[in-house]
Amino acid sequence: MSLPWSSAWGHQLFFDDSGYSIAHRYNKSGTWQDWKLLLDSNNYTSYTVTKTGSGASGTWGINITGSSASCTGNAATATKATQDSDGNAINTTYAKLSGATFTGAVTGTSFAATSYLSANSGNSLTSAGLALYSVDPTSYGIALRSTSNKGVHGYVSGDAAIYSFISAVNSATSKTRGWVLRNSTDSANVASVSGAGEAVFNGSITVGGNATNTSGCKMIYSEST
Repeated sequence: MSLPWSSAWGHQLFFDDSGYSIAHRYNKSGTWQDWKLLLDSNNYTSYTVTKTGSGASGTWGINITGSSASCTGNAATATKATQDSDGNAINTTYAKLSGATFTGAVTGTSFAATSYLSANSGNSLTSAGLALYSVDPTSYGIALRSTSNKGVHGYVSGDAAIYSFISAVNSATSKTRGWVLRNSTDSANVASVSGAGEAVFNGSITVGGNATNTSGCKMIYSEST
């Protein structure tokens, strides 16, 4: 169907006898331009997506605001989120599953009866422990270690033992450092063991069922090898 209004200008419509296609073109300064299909309910999905999103693919430069009522399924690819819904940076707000470093207090208000803090060294007895300073439990901390590596003492001569470690810049300083048992209620230190193995107790010591030195005692034990 031609709709010319001069030899140089006009419009044409084409109706496909074997289908639903309708095309049109126009004459510009005596030159007919390319045919263009009209969109209809039969062919529009070849050029755009449906209202439900089917037919979408590729990269879309769009911005979306608001909230989705629901979201199901999984994206084939997605950019990793760097913030939570409150705008907090994920890397600095949440602890990783392993290798996390805490700079503040770690507290729990609803631990189950079976919950525990684990520093599992596995079968090697050479790696894990509870470090109280820095990252090495064998400087200031507690660790389960093999006695073949850290040695035995007294009647503890099995294959493994729980060791408590204290360090210092030199041997002399390490002997004056140690462990202190403090009574927080009375705000008083009641017992201590130095890095040299010297123990001091404010109260009594019971050995074999017999209490000795009930007014306080100071005992130095030296084991010859």
